[in-house]
Amino acid sequence: MDRKVKPQMQKQSSTFTLLAVGTLFAAGYCHAPAAAQQITDRATLNSLLGPNITLDDFEAFDVGDGAAFIIDASTLDSTTVTNGQGPGLVNPGATYVSINGRRIQWNGNAYYGLPTKTILTNEFQLDIYYDDLPQAMGVDVHAFEGYPYRGAADIYDAAGALVGTVDFSLTSGGPETEFVGWQHDEGIAHVVIRNTDWTWSPIINDHAYGMSGLSLVVTGDCPGIMTLTVSGATPGAWVGFGYGSSQGQTTVPGCPGVFVDIQNAKKAGKARADANGEAVLQGRAPSSACGRIIVQAADLDACSTSNVAGI
Repeated sequence: MDRKVKPQMQKQSSTFTLLAVGTLFAAGYCHAPAAAQQITDRATLNSLLGPNITLDDFEAFDVGDGAAFIIDASTLDSTTVTNGQGPGLVNPGATYVSINGRRIQWNGNAYYGLPTKTILTNEFQLDIYYDDLPQAMGVDVHAFEGYPYRGAADIYDAAGALVGTVDFSLTSGGPETEFVGWQHDEGIAHVVIRNTDWTWSPIINDHAYGMSGLSLVVTGDCPGIMTLTVSGATPGAWVGFGYGSSQGQTTVPGCPGVFVDIQNAKKAGKARADANGEAVLQGRAPSSACGRIIVQAADLDACSTSNVAGI
């Protein structure tokens, strides 16, 4: 049964109704808000970051096909000049570090079967430090053909606390690729990518990072009046809000190939973003929603989605 919503007379706010879904909630279900979670594929990362994405593809350094070159630097950023090349070898915002001072190696296309230019450090790990605490990052990891390995990426926040670890495994190398990604709404300061089997670091390519295009925050007491606030939307755009009881995928209407991360999401409502890109949806949540419902927003102009948040 629907519960009626008492409209709240606030500027630039719309209202929503959450269904008292009762037996829809599976007995074993427990939601986890997306403040810190793994991103499992590049399409999801691209959707999350939208136009705010920064991409280092490691194509700027001149190294021949089938060759590799050890540059005369153990730290690589946008200001690095090495072996007569640079600056601008990578974008401002991230610094790649070989922590023990060993030099960074730039691999050319087809070197040991690699499908593109890549970098590594000549020790078991590669560290990435960020200037401005991006909310999400992702990178492709590779292996030399015939040199499979297991690895892991550790993600740290600004306080130096570990917020997540992603394990990965490459079984053959060459064109084989694994995607490693993470979202942390409080910001990511440092990523360590480790090789557990060889004396060189994981080989990385197409490192993308940035601030989420949309950020969703839920405030209020449940049961009772709840406020869903989105920032980072396209000014003047309609922002749609969906909800459900379990993670999964539901297509965003009018945005082919774009999904919210909620199974069989229902429409809570929509609100128009103001000139600052903020949209607000407000309404009453019943007791059956408390601790059981997850919500997500979508910018219907940019076709980008927000983080998932809990009621």
